[in-house]
Amino acid sequence: MKRTIKKVMLIVNMHKTDASELTREIEEYLEGKGIETVVVGFLGKPENPDVKDVDFVFSLGGDGTVLYCARIVESTGIPILALNLGNFGFITEISKHEWKSAFERFEKGEACLSRRIMLKVVVERGGRKIASFKGLNDAVISSEG
Repeated sequence: MKRTIKKVMLIVNMHKTDASELTREIEEYLEGKGIETVVVGFLGKPENPDVKDVDFVFSLGGDGTVLYCARIVESTGIPILALNLGNFGFITEISKHEWKSAFERFEKGEACLSRRIMLKVVVERGGRKIASFKGLNDAVISSEG
């Protein structure tokens, strides 16, 4: 089933080589198709961009960038296409050269989507919550001392 996409958000790790060039390439392609684009430059500090009316998210970076994207869209059901701009990625398997064909397969309804569950980890001490974290693929428990 063909999907209608009107608005796409690009969340871009600006520390990655080729991030700006690839962002421009994707923006030009989407705008040529009449799709509104919103670019969020990710510099490592968490923000909460408005995902209202967003139909699709591109994550340009590495695993950390896609984890950030997952936190932003966690309860919306908005699909994320994670592009790997580094050397290795557990989550980001699609290279910067494959983005267009992956997006077109999604648009045509030919892409396989996998739903992921977000984990919420709460740290308590003395019966009081002292910290809370969210994760996509794992949580690490460690102790100092």
